[in-house]
Amino acid sequence: MLGIDIGSSSIKAAELRESDGKLRLENAGEAMLPHDAIVDKAISRRGAVSAVLSNLLAEFEVTERKAVIGVSGSGVLCKMVRVPESFLGNGKNMDREAARLVKLHLCDNLGEVNYSYVPLEETKNDSEIYLLLAAAPKKMVRGYKWTAFRSGLRTKAVYPDSLALSEIRKMARGRYADQKVVLVDIGASVTNVNVVRGGVSSVLEDVPLGGSEVTFSMMERFGISYEEAEKRKRAIASSEWDAETSGFMADFVSRLVREIGAVLGKAGEGVGCVILSGGCCGISGLKALVEKTFGVSTEFSNPFRSVVFDESRFDPEYLDFLAPRMAVAMGLAARGLRNGRENG
Repeated sequence: MLGIDIGSSSIKAAELRESDGKLRLENAGEAMLPHDAIVDKAISRRGAVSAVLSNLLAEFEVTERKAVIGVSGSGVLCKMVRVPESFLGNGKNMDREAARLVKLHLCDNLGEVNYSYVPLEETKNDSEIYLLLAAAPKKMVRGYKWTAFRSGLRTKAVYPDSLALSEIRKMARGRYADQKVVLVDIGASVTNVNVVRGGVSSVLEDVPLGGSEVTFSMMERFGISYEEAEKRKRAIASSEWDAETSGFMADFVSRLVREIGAVLGKAGEGVGCVILSGGCCGISGLKALVEKTFGVSTEFSNPFRSVVFDESRFDPEYLDFLAPRMAVAMGLAARGLRNGRENG
């Protein structure tokens, strides 16, 4: 199964297979997108995006055609609701009840959105389960599906990025099992914050702030192109800031931590760890400021720790470098495989 994470500045793809009861990594990689290919998380230059995706798949000689695609942003609406366990055995009534819940909690006009529902892990009270409701504008979903189709893929499902991050948490069971874990994925235009405990999300929010803020600041400060700014940002992200970059880098980090704090305020007590992922999660000073501000252990996401792979094909050091940016793509692929098992 392929997990495809189409972000505002790059595409990440991960291919997973099941082998002897374990998840095996077959392919993983990233390719940069041209400027303005994605606007407000919607695909504005479909041909350019499909070409980048096709080239990425060809470069890694990916033969798998089934894909799960992630969506996020202000247009994507998510809501956790509790429903009776009997909900799962209602057949067609289940779809009707889910539509009623989506209309009640997310969008009054169901004709404007594609919507879905995903049962999550059961609560301690066996009579109820948590249900994740999700809805996204039909135009946005069509753009993502069209891009996948033009790249020779068959879209099996479209999931919100927050569900992909929850899947990564499930892949790494054991650590912080009885505590809340805050998953923070820093994209180019959106930062997803997902508070998880026992496999169930209690808070799901997309914050409209991402690494493109740094890119645009560099373009203005140095008079360079978008592509050059992206390269420079990646080159200095994990290094100490110099006099020319310290101002806007420090401003970005402090604003991001404030936004994370606003979401954490809704999570209540018991947070055991913050796990950072996304292209800008390694910016110098961010991890330390999160730990200092919230007084909790903070680490970088590494979804490759939960899978097996052939070290003759994958350089472990390269995977460590790539890992924080692959959380959503890996989670999408894992969710697609699990959904296939559950549906027989």
